[in-house]
Amino acid sequence: MKRTIILVAVILLASVLAYADDVTGTWNLQGTGSGGPQVLVLTSVNGRTVTGTIDGTQISGGGYKNTEFWFTASRGGTHYQYKGTLNGTTMVLHETAGSQNHTYNYVRGGA
Repeated sequence: MKRTIILVAVILLASVLAYADDVTGTWNLQGTGSGGPQVLVLTSVNGRTVTGTIDGTQISGGGYKNTEFWFTASRGGTHYQYKGTLNGTTMVLHETAGSQNHTYNYVRGGA
């Protein structure tokens, strides 16, 4: 009985950790947005590299580890740096362009 409980606990923990790492998919801005990027489409390549688009613009320099991720993009002639954290079906994304900083909340598409 004790072995069964330990096995179930290990399987549950592995599934939670695997999901926490999953940055892939479509993410939609939560709320009104007031100028923030509306849609992120993130793809994982080679294990820890993130590629994709932000409002249709290609991202670059992307990566992730555990529940943290980062990438850059140029939109409308401005170069942006992004850093975010995942929490299940939600993410918090911090955007930096020069001295301007914004924080946006996203939900996984279909959530």
